[in-house]
Amino acid sequence: QLTGILFGEAEAANIVASSSKDYMTQLFAKASTPRRVCQHPFRKNDIVWVCRTCQSDETCVLCHKCWTRSNHDGHDVAFYHAQAGGCCDCGDPDAWDPRGFCDVHGGGDKNINNTNSSVDTAMLSRTRGIVTAIMDWFTQVIVKDVETSFYPTTATAIHANVSSNNVSSSALDESSVPPDVLEDLNRSLIMGSTNHRPQHPLLDAAMSGDTRSFYSSLSNPMSSNPSVDIVENAAEEAISSYDDEIMQEEDDDGFFHRTDNVQQSLQQQPPPSILSVQAESRLTREASKAHYKEIDRAAHELGEAGRTQGGLYLILFSQDASFYTDMQGSAISESCISAVLDVLGAGAARNSASISSSLRKVLLLCKNFGELSILGTSEILSALGIDTGMCWRDGDVVKTTLVGKWILDQKLKLTSTLWNVAIKTHAQLLREQRASAIISWLGLLTRASDNLCQTMAEAISGRHHLVAILNGDLMLSRHLTKRWHALLLTLLAVPRFKMELAEAYCETYGKVTKDYARGIGVSEASSFTLSVQFLNRQTYVRELAANWVLLQRLSAALLSTLKVALCRQVRKVIPAIADGQQPSVVHEEVLDPNQPVLMQRRYNPCISDIKCVLNVQGMPRLFASVSLFTFLQTLKVAQGMDKQVWRCWSMDHVDNDPRGWVGAFNCSISLGCIFERILSWQDDTADPKLLTCAEICDATWCAVAKWQQGEISNYQSTGNSPKLQAHECSSAALPYSTVHYLYGTSTAQPAFPVSQIEPWSFHYPLHRFFSVCLRELCRRTTGSRDLASWLTKKTAIPDDEGIWRTLLEFPVLALSRAAQIRSNLWRRNGSGMQDQVLNYAEPPFCRSLRDADFALVQFATVALNISCESKCNSNHPSSGGTASLINLLLHRFGVFDFVGFSKAPHFYREK
Repeated sequence: QLTGILFGEAEAANIVASSSKDYMTQLFAKASTPRRVCQHPFRKNDIVWVCRTCQSDETCVLCHKCWTRSNHDGHDVAFYHAQAGGCCDCGDPDAWDPRGFCDVHGGGDKNINNTNSSVDTAMLSRTRGIVTAIMDWFTQVIVKDVETSFYPTTATAIHANVSSNNVSSSALDESSVPPDVLEDLNRSLIMGSTNHRPQHPLLDAAMSGDTRSFYSSLSNPMSSNPSVDIVENAAEEAISSYDDEIMQEEDDDGFFHRTDNVQQSLQQQPPPSILSVQAESRLTREASKAHYKEIDRAAHELGEAGRTQGGLYLILFSQDASFYTDMQGSAISESCISAVLDVLGAGAARNSASISSSLRKVLLLCKNFGELSILGTSEILSALGIDTGMCWRDGDVVKTTLVGKWILDQKLKLTSTLWNVAIKTHAQLLREQRASAIISWLGLLTRASDNLCQTMAEAISGRHHLVAILNGDLMLSRHLTKRWHALLLTLLAVPRFKMELAEAYCETYGKVTKDYARGIGVSEASSFTLSVQFLNRQTYVRELAANWVLLQRLSAALLSTLKVALCRQVRKVIPAIADGQQPSVVHEEVLDPNQPVLMQRRYNPCISDIKCVLNVQGMPRLFASVSLFTFLQTLKVAQGMDKQVWRCWSMDHVDNDPRGWVGAFNCSISLGCIFERILSWQDDTADPKLLTCAEICDATWCAVAKWQQGEISNYQSTGNSPKLQAHECSSAALPYSTVHYLYGTSTAQPAFPVSQIEPWSFHYPLHRFFSVCLRELCRRTTGSRDLASWLTKKTAIPDDEGIWRTLLEFPVLALSRAAQIRSNLWRRNGSGMQDQVLNYAEPPFCRSLRDADFALVQFATVALNISCESKCNSNHPSSGGTASLINLLLHRFGVFDFVGFSKAPHFYREK
């Protein structure tokens, strides 16, 4: 039908008769000109060529066909095999040196402006009308189908709800706060003083939780597109007639118009049953009644939709690659396997080796193809009986509700164990197949001619089409997503369309990253793969940063993504030190390394986009100026994750090596890889709107001091209680040796009360970023003079010395524990401890981990020396910080008694 509208009935009949997709392209062969930009989409294992002499940045590449038709003699070249995604940049002067174009592409604007008899004005007008109608149908029907049928995993949502119950009521939901306002809030939280509180018209409303006023005050810089040509009636009928063939249109109260509140209620933990003991109060009983009434209504709507639209199907969606990693080796999570077996009705035979082996093959099919239908109408009838099925067919309300409840119960078994599922009707599945074929048809049309590509790009509205589709991109089926992204890559050859896609990507970034953090979608089949097409171009990045607060959006998305993994955990149990005293439990809120956000690295798209933007000239300093405090809050969230506790000689070896450390190290390494990128600029431009490196050190210093102030409360001294063994004791003061004392130190050094069994962590990204800031301060034009003056300023206040002493503790603790592990003192904790030390202390990751700790120890020692020198209260004033460091190392490495300092002579002459 569409082909007949575009080319005429005669050509449409020829195309149908030929049964070949190439016939359409042949229609343009006589008159069409070569494409200006290649835009060939790469498939897995395609050969991709890199020419470092011609490319604008490391993301610009050529396909093998363009490479063989271009001249790169004497250039620095390489090739590799591609993963799925990306496209050829041949012909794009922003990405490639025109001298390196092939002889087919790069013809300039003459290709686009060329008109001919085959692609005349009338055909372009019809193309514009058809594309507009298709995109309207796609956004209003297909995307709506996806959003109403998709049920994400509840494991992440429940985890987030539990964490939020343990957070102060004053905590804000970052996703509901505009990115630029969030940066101001984080600045006020870190600086701590009302004198530093930024003046913002929405700040008071934000602090009071009135998020509604945020959006009413924000102006949207995206203007609507000019009105497009009127769509011909035949085109509209061709698109809408398909719906009339498979279903009768539903009214506004139908299944496809189900509100988000109903779907959200199905994801929440149900209140106590009406008959339970907990439901004693009237309010609790009413809430319980309302909840289950809402479920009955949703179940009835679902059953009615299946009855009128050809049946119901339960679709299992694939997860990220790391979710299936164990399938290749040991074993996937038993809870995930058990849930699928229960749904398939094989729960009683789950121990059968053949059942388990077959199921793994089924799940690998789901991984490879994106989604898999595991239950259909026949399985529903088999489970509920033929009588129920006949009553369901006849419209019985009770049986229709029963069918809806049954399939919702199967959905709940899967979503509670990290599976994403969808419940779709037969009509929805048919519409998806039709949409996939139409998108493929559009792709073929786009690649036929630059004239048509330009016209189609103009017909797609960024505001009305791209924003809506990108919001639901993660929930689209894999085959539909693949063809949609291929179409977008082809249309990106039009600069105006690329700008509109970049704006839509920026506008939907917060919502999409939030969904991805909740476990929805797969990164390699998401809109995240498109960002490299415009986030590495200076023109687009500057526009997005100026008008769409791109940098603030990126930092806010990273913060909200990591916060999904926050969990309230038991830090340690302090044993009783007196008769009648009960052991005390210390809790803390830290990132859970076993949470899917960390184990599946669902923060990676945010990190990748930030790294891509920071490669653009001028963006690192701008990022550090407008997103610093949100980034510091992100580092603060990641502080102290994956605590380790020493297993003493009286304890058994750990049964199973924990694997949570992998997620924690991946997170630390990913954060650390952008530290130097953020500071890769010089203070050679005196702009009052931009921060200097010294000012960034000030802000980071405040963030570190504020975090340490809260962390100190988790350390408690036990003294030398006779009920405690030596490795359980911790003291708030470390004695100096007599030699130290004779050189002007005090008798004891204040320190953290750290015992051998005190929980500790390899991960302190906030301290390491501060170390990198100080190191970068040394590299500025004035060098050590800037560092010396800054350290002098930060040691002038008496309280500053305590901050520096506390700051010295964390890197020294990590370094000393790593040394113990290398000496095989942590064998009972498993072989994973040695793997952690290798990642911490060996190249290439040691630069952002151990080396940063070394540098911070040096800077803190210099600061303490300056502080001691300013007091002038010792015979050797410059040795104050050095004496503190040496004494701290002696105690933390456990050699103070071994070298005999606990029984040091009283007089130096006796020594």
